[in-house]
Amino acid sequence: MMPVNTTQEDSHQRKAMGVSLPRAELSKHAIGGSFAVIPNPPQGSPSRYWHFGYPVAYAHCRTILEQYMPVALLNNPDEDDQLASVAACATLKSRWPGVRFVLVEPMEHTPLPEWESGVQLFPDQHAVSFFMIISDQSPWLFTHRPYQSQLDYLTSMFGREPCWMKDAMEKDDFELYGIRF
Repeated sequence: MMPVNTTQEDSHQRKAMGVSLPRAELSKHAIGGSFAVIPNPPQGSPSRYWHFGYPVAYAHCRTILEQYMPVALLNNPDEDDQLASVAACATLKSRWPGVRFVLVEPMEHTPLPEWESGVQLFPDQHAVSFFMIISDQSPWLFTHRPYQSQLDYLTSMFGREPCWMKDAMEKDDFELYGIRF
């Protein structure tokens, strides 16, 4: 059965990668609209994955929670829990279950120290907190995409356009995020 709002080319690409759409995406009536148009990722890196989503300054997490889920601050006032709360809030409010937290390399538009994440997986690691929507890490993470309405909601919530950013960790260390498919 062909998913609604999917082109023949999309279907062939998914089939070639050995990936089918999950049942929730088979009907546009669950949320409505068409799938988000995502720009192609930058050239692949031999040592790191590319993720598409939203960089967030650590201090901005509290602002997001105050506006979209204030109860999270009452339940978990500790700053260390705010990243997980933002990911949960983004998932709940946008109805896109693919929001995942990762760390990415700082770039020109996310300079340190103001964008530095409060999370470090390695000593002396300098990274930016990032809420990933899709990734080139696996065919599943690359082909399962939100509806445009969900991406628009997330863009409004995070206050900036999504972008591609390079993972802060080597490919061999990706499993430390606990994201498995």
